[in-house]
This record gives sequence, C-alpha cells and structure tokens, in this order.
Amino acid sequence: MLLQQLAKDSGCKWSAQSSGIEIPVKLASRLDAIWASSAGEHSLQQYLDWSSADPVESRPDWLPNYQQRLELAKQIKQGQLPLDAAALEWLWRDGKNGICSVRPAFLPHAAFEGNRDFLKSLTKQVMADQSVETYQNVITQWEQAKENKQFTQMYRGVIHRVFSAFASDIYTTLVMPPAPETLLKCFASDFQLPNNCSGHWAQNSVEIRRCIDSIEASAGTVAETNIALWQLFKAYSGLSIEHEDIPEPMDSPSDLIENPSMPSIYPLNQILFGPPGTGKTYHTINEALAILDPEFLAEQSGQRDVLKKRFDEWVNEGRVRFVTFHQSFSYEDFVEGLRADTDVSNGQIRYEVSDGVFKSLCEEARGRVGKTSVFDHALEQFQEKLDAAEGRIELKTIRGKVFEVGYDGGKTFRVFPRSTEMDDPYYVASWDNVRKLFAGESKKSMYNPSYVEGMLRYLQAECGLPANAESGLNQDEAKPYVLIIDEINRGNISRIFGELITLIEPSKRAGANESLSVTLPYSKDPFSVPDNVCIIGTMNTTDRSLAGLDIALRRRFAFKEMPPRPELLDGVMVSGVDIGAMLRIMNQRITVLLDRDHCLGHAYFMPLAQEGSNTLGQLAGIFKQNIIPLLQEYFFEDWERIRWVLNDQSKADADAFIVEDTSLALSTLFPNVQNKLRPSVCWQLNPKALFRVEAYAGIGSVMAIASDPAEQE
Repeated sequence: MLLQQLAKDSGCKWSAQSSGIEIPVKLASRLDAIWASSAGEHSLQQYLDWSSADPVESRPDWLPNYQQRLELAKQIKQGQLPLDAAALEWLWRDGKNGICSVRPAFLPHAAFEGNRDFLKSLTKQVMADQSVETYQNVITQWEQAKENKQFTQMYRGVIHRVFSAFASDIYTTLVMPPAPETLLKCFASDFQLPNNCSGHWAQNSVEIRRCIDSIEASAGTVAETNIALWQLFKAYSGLSIEHEDIPEPMDSPSDLIENPSMPSIYPLNQILFGPPGTGKTYHTINEALAILDPEFLAEQSGQRDVLKKRFDEWVNEGRVRFVTFHQSFSYEDFVEGLRADTDVSNGQIRYEVSDGVFKSLCEEARGRVGKTSVFDHALEQFQEKLDAAEGRIELKTIRGKVFEVGYDGGKTFRVFPRSTEMDDPYYVASWDNVRKLFAGESKKSMYNPSYVEGMLRYLQAECGLPANAESGLNQDEAKPYVLIIDEINRGNISRIFGELITLIEPSKRAGANESLSVTLPYSKDPFSVPDNVCIIGTMNTTDRSLAGLDIALRRRFAFKEMPPRPELLDGVMVSGVDIGAMLRIMNQRITVLLDRDHCLGHAYFMPLAQEGSNTLGQLAGIFKQNIIPLLQEYFFEDWERIRWVLNDQSKADADAFIVEDTSLALSTLFPNVQNKLRPSVCWQLNPKALFRVEAYAGIGSVMAIASDPAEQE
C-alpha cells in the first residue's frame, strides 16, 4: 500500500497488476530510507508518519478546517458558545461541516426544522457522555422517532458525525457504517493487528482506537491522526477523491459554519475493474445502494435478496439507470440525437431532438423532470380538468389564437386549431417539449412550438406550475441519481461522451467553483452535469478487442479493483476437492504465464457453494462450458500452456483434461509426403476426465506457496 502511494507521489505509473512484483528502481532508495528511519517502529506508525508528513496525504486543505471545527465543538460542549440554531444547523444539517461529509445522505431541511427540539435534546446527551451506551440510546430514540414518522430514515452518518465532533479522541471521521469495519480488516490483514471487528459502528470505532493505543501509534494531534486513518481507509478501499478548493481563512465560529471543506466518502465517478467472473456487475448493486441508501446497505449487509429488492425499488423510482456500452453505441444514444417519428395527423416523417440516457438522467437529477417533480403534479391537475371538461379544454397561443387540446395518455397531446376549415383536424405536440420549455430550453427546434408554449402557459396559470423550474425546486432535498455503465471499455469512449468528458469531472459540475457548461450540438441548449449524478462503470481487464480506456476519461474516474476471491470458496468440497485451493493455484499459474488481468473469477464456481449443488457433474459443467473455453481464449489455443495451468503434465493420461491426439497419423493423412512435414503435437480435450475426481485433485498436487501472488514478495 505504501509502495503504491509512493509511486503516485513520484509520478510513476507502477501498479501490482501491471508490473507484477518488480519495484521501480527510482522508488527503491525512498523505500530503503523510510525503512531505515523507521527501524523498530510498528508498520502502522510508519504509515502514519509518512502520511502526516506528505504534502498531499496530510490534507492541508482539510486539516485547518477540521481543527477549527473541533475547537468550535469543544467551546459548545464547555458552554463557551451557545447550542443555538446556528450550532444545530452546523452539527446536524450541513452536508459538509468540516468534520466530514455525509453527502448525499444529509438531513433534509424539512426534517431538520420539524425536529429541532428533538435534535437539541440528542446533542445535549452526546455532549454529556460519548460512550457506546449513549450511542445506543440515541439510536433507539431515533428509531422511535422514525416509527412516529418524524424521519423517513435513520441518517446514521449524521448521528455518527455528531459523536465524532464531540469525541474525536474516540470516534474518527469514518462515519458511514461500513467504514470502521473496513479499516479494522485493514489493520488485521496489512498491519498484523488482531481485533474484535463487529457490525456495530461505535464498538468498531472504539476498537480502532484500542488498536492504535496498543502500539502507541500517532500522527501527532488527534485531528492529524484521524485524517491519516481516513487516508488509510481511502487507500485500502480503493477510493479516489477529488481535493476540494481551499476556502478563505476563517476568523469566527460563523465563518466555520459557512465554508466547510472536506472529502466525500463515495466518488462521483468510479469504475470496477477486474478479470471475468469476479462479480463486477453483481457488485454494482451494492455500490449503487452505498450512494442511494447507505444505511440500508449497512443494516442488510449480506442479505442479497433484500438488497436486490431495494435496488429494484430505486430503479422503478427512476433513481438508477443501467446501460451497456458496445461498439455501436453512440453519442446520440447517450446524450442527444435526432429521432424519426411519424406525424399521425398527416402521415409525414418528422425529426425531433431526443434525449439520450445520460442527458435524461441529468435532467431528472436537476429536478426538472421526473415522477415527483412539480411538473407531474401540474399534469395531474390538467388531467382532472380535462376529465371535468369531457375530454377537451380550450387554450390560446401567445398570439391569441384559440385551440383545443385532448390527451389520452402517452408522450403527446392532440391539438385542434379553431382557425382551420378542415373537419375535426388535429396536430400533435410533445409533453417532453413542454417540460424542456419549462426548464428554460429554447423552443426553436421544437415541433409545433406555439402549441407547446400555449400548453405551458395554461399549466402555469391554471394548474399550479411555477413560473420557472428553479422556483419549483428545493435544493436542500437534492437526491443522488446513479447511472451504471456495464462494459464501459467496449464502447468508443470519445464518440459516446463527446464534450461530456470534461463536464463529468467533479470540479466542473454544476455548482462547483470551476463549473462549466457547453452548448449541445443538436438542441443548441446549454448543458451541465449536476453534482448529484454518480456514474458506476464496469471494465473487463481481459477485453483486448478495443484500445485501452480513453486517458482523458481514465483520470476522471476512481478505479476499484475486483480481484478473484478464492477465499469465498475455501471449504467448498466436491468429492474431497477443495475448490478454493484449486482456483487459487490455477490463478497463481496464470499470473506467472500471463498476468493478473487474466485470472479466473470466483463467480464461475459460486454455484458449487449452494447447498446440494457441490456435485461432480456441476463441476464438470463449469469446466466444460466456462473454464476451458476461457483458457483457450487466454492462451490463443496454446494447449501446452493450458495443460500447465491444469497441471496435466503431472497426471496420468486418464486424468488429464488435455491429451495428445494420437488419431492424426501423418502417413495416412499425407501419403508419400509425410517426411516433408514438420511433426508437431496435436492436442484434444479428454471429456472423460471432466467426470474424474482425480483430474481435479491433480490440479492442486503442487501446493500453493501463498494465497496471493503478491504475498510472495
């Protein structure tokens, strides 16, 4: 972990998956120096020393704010400053308050205003006692308030942050429920610090402090140590977080409330990458819930059916979209493009600008469209008025021309002009265009713009639609939206994203200090990406059908590796064969012969872990349909190397999956010229071996040295 941080600091592009175990020469001297200067110190203390001294890892943009806010909390606790409305706003309401960020799961304005006395009472309890017992009492009181409909969810991150503010020596800034557990796992695996990790946030936080105290480790002050622990958590969990702009100097407690600056726990743009079968697409459900409903994810961790059901609810609500990139996917599918449609009134073809999946999601996230927007409420009132008027309502264009409208559902409404002499003629106009006009877009490219504008004016005058989209929004209740892009590296990234490559960068999003907008090529409308849209991509590292991921896009995403996890299969036995051990040694051999990017994923073998499914026939089907074809693709049908992976060279012929094809006799196939041919060994699959236990047991006859190739360094 330290090596990867040093490589980034030195401008190297070294990583374990691309360079094996070789350490670049330019880093060797720095590692030697760190090792020599830290002789006799625990490895965690070495990390804390390095992190707190590093000009980037020490987070000079966060540390002063954090220290000042801890001082503010201390003064409130000691009674030097009042626990007034401003203090409660800072503690409970702000998405970013200097201690840490709880965006997007911050307390909404209505929930805060309606429960101010309740929150003040909880704050006083925390100020008086920050023990685990007090924490549990606060959680119990909040659960009761939730049952009483005072809150819609638990907001555990917000509660945890209050404890972190008043007891930073006990609770770190890792306020989201899974984070302390992750750090404790890091302590055990990377720093040989055994601990009692549980599913309880407060107990895990106390355990983190116990582990640190047991080796007398520190990065200096409590704030410096907590920031170093945050950076360790970030590095261990694979997060890549943009640094915030450094705010202006702060002189008073009120300034401390107005200009918070600290990291967010989840990146806006992330890509899960790894070999086939490692659960990348499977895991996008957890990543989406970590953004949309982190408390639910923590409470139901491991309950796949429950998590999938909750994920489907978010999909049905329109908060999650899923798309798969492929070589035919284009900018027109992703952002916007022209679409042909038939005018039902005259049968003519017309072309309209149609939003792609990403633009439509951004518009919903901005609050301009969507199932719960003010526009939909106005549309419901319009339908009620239409029913009362027996199917038609009289409207006027901006120039005073009278027309009637009818609506039978769908994306268009019918227009019946009074001025025409035709018998009961009608045109059509698009509701999407009415929405866009309401959102401030130009009507120049719209079909039948006069009727679109007339409909908008009626909704505003008679159906409660506000004068503009922004006045109908509550910015305090901005909700996160998630776009999942499967196989992101299979599309032509430059062609699909276009100018949005710049706009998706966190610092360029709407509302950021460096925010940018562009004029879209088809609609000619200005467009920016809101900061509540999160992108989750998946990338298969073995896919070489296209060039590597666009560098401009790569640097705007956080990359989270999804390696094979044979430990999930340890103890899964098929006729005495340990599947976890078998997968582990096959992947070690593939790493030596190819690289880590071509390992075999554990997901192929997970059906064997189900009760009653660990049969030899099931294992044979997995090898025949998945493993051997995948190895053929990996090694370009170099059968001898495939034999090495399967250890066939050490088995009897009856137990070898790949055997020599002796039926190909050169003298018979090429009479009188066989001497002119260079003989080579031809191989074939031995289907009988698929159903022999000895064939699978023989794969692991050479014991693995370590559970992971990196451990052999």
